[in-house]
Amino acid sequence: STQSRSSAASDVYKRQGLGTLCVIDREPRELDAAQHKFLDALSQQVIRLFELRKTVKALEELENVLEKKSKKLEDYDTIIAHDIKAHFRNIEVSSELLHKINEDKLDSKSVEHLDNIKSESRKAIHFINEIGNHELSARA
Repeated sequence: STQSRSSAASDVYKRQGLGTLCVIDREPRELDAAQHKFLDALSQQVIRLFELRKTVKALEELENVLEKKSKKLEDYDTIIAHDIKAHFRNIEVSSELLHKINEDKLDSKSVEHLDNIKSESRKAIHFINEIGNHELSARA
């Protein structure tokens, strides 16, 4: 087993419990001022690496939370779009039914209004579909 005869150390963020960066050598020697400065700079780099690792982990956790929330919003959007389209389909079908049941009783203006209701309902459904398609392509 090798035994150390010389060592030098620099504190590494003691308040965070990281400890000390050590340099060990088999030969006894003293570090000069430039070497001590380099060791201190190296310990500062270790600190920055630990801080960066901590930041990356926090960002990954945040990204995970945001992905889950985004998925919930997507699911909610899908449900809302479906429900709104169902209401417009009901309006469209109801206007068609009113027209068929009362065909001989309606004047031309009433028929025109019912046709407009049906047409606008179809446009609204198409618009909702386009919004959904745009959101899907934007997320891709």
